[in-house]
Amino acid sequence: MKRKFPPIVVKDDRGRILKTLKDERNYEIIRCLNCNKKFKTLKCQKRKFCSRACYFIFLKKKAKRIKNKCLFCKKVFYDFKKRKFCSKKCYINALKNGYVIKEAKSLKEYKCLYCGKIFKDWRERKFCSWQCYLQGIKKYPYLASNWKNKVQVFVCKVCGKEFKSREERFYCSRECYLKSFSSTLEEKIKNLLDLLKIDYIQQWRYRRWVVDFYLPYFKLIIECDGDYWHSKPETISKDKKRDEFFISLGYRILRLKEHEIKYKIDKCKEKILEKIGVN
Repeated sequence: MKRKFPPIVVKDDRGRILKTLKDERNYEIIRCLNCNKKFKTLKCQKRKFCSRACYFIFLKKKAKRIKNKCLFCKKVFYDFKKRKFCSKKCYINALKNGYVIKEAKSLKEYKCLYCGKIFKDWRERKFCSWQCYLQGIKKYPYLASNWKNKVQVFVCKVCGKEFKSREERFYCSRECYLKSFSSTLEEKIKNLLDLLKIDYIQQWRYRRWVVDFYLPYFKLIIECDGDYWHSKPETISKDKKRDEFFISLGYRILRLKEHEIKYKIDKCKEKILEKIGVN
């Protein structure tokens, strides 16, 4: 077996990886058997043709096509090797109708519990289709995949609302789930808005965007930006695109930074009141 050399890793002074270079000793230059063109390839691949097209052209020149007959549609077709079916559709239809093939040797007959139709399959099934399964569960609930789990009443951790579910859940909806991830910055702004007695929606979703706070009466969006995360060039470009999108729809945007919320909460209060129009 030919030896395979690892790629060459280029690092900087701090030891960070800048780029990896392929070792040329793993490659060799070969001539294509069909077009006689030189091409580069890995030694372990053992290629003889530069492309798939050259491979098939070479086969047409050298190899002879074999006459085959499809077992399902009885169509006569030619190929370079012996085949039982002319296409994938015929192969699938043959499996359904129980033709003796390697994969279809264990086909057995089953009766659908809902519509009573007899069908063939190689695994044990109670229903012939997904529609019959959905209707059959209503009659036979113990045949459902999660029938062992009884319907239980749970209480949402965020809004305190009671809801029913078969599986253990902590939140009644996606909105409550997103609210549970609110940061310490958002909690401070939330307390501030509660003191000012302003109606707001936390983690408001509009199309693919999720906003920290939305004041529907004033059509104002408030964002709490962390100093580290929102100083990156990628996040700055994303924030600009989002701001342009909401401004085009007629919304106003107020961005409050981390150091302002933590140490200058009165300044944040003044900014909110200015945007609202209250002096």
